[in-house]
Amino acid sequence: MTTGTEKNHIGAEVDVDHIATLARIHLTESEKEELRKNLASILEHFRELSSVNVDGIEPSAHAFPLYDVLREDDAAGAFDVQTALSNAPKQRSGLIIVPKVIE
Repeated sequence: MTTGTEKNHIGAEVDVDHIATLARIHLTESEKEELRKNLASILEHFRELSSVNVDGIEPSAHAFPLYDVLREDDAAGAFDVQTALSNAPKQRSGLIIVPKVIE
């Protein structure tokens, strides 16, 4: 565990203004201080985890081994035009009409 002085140092290294700028949010001074405390607490948990001895433990991306869980890509019959157009909100001459997105 850390002392109060070490925790203050952890909180001091959190640049809340930079984080807020990256997130494009405006924070009041009280919100900044609350965020600073929360982030310092999170960093402290990471520091505690870094002290765990993991010698001899293989790195892994998942807790359990994963194998190819995708199904085979089997070709299936295509929809006929009427079925494909049946859910289109607007259609004309066998085409789906969508709103213009480029001016």
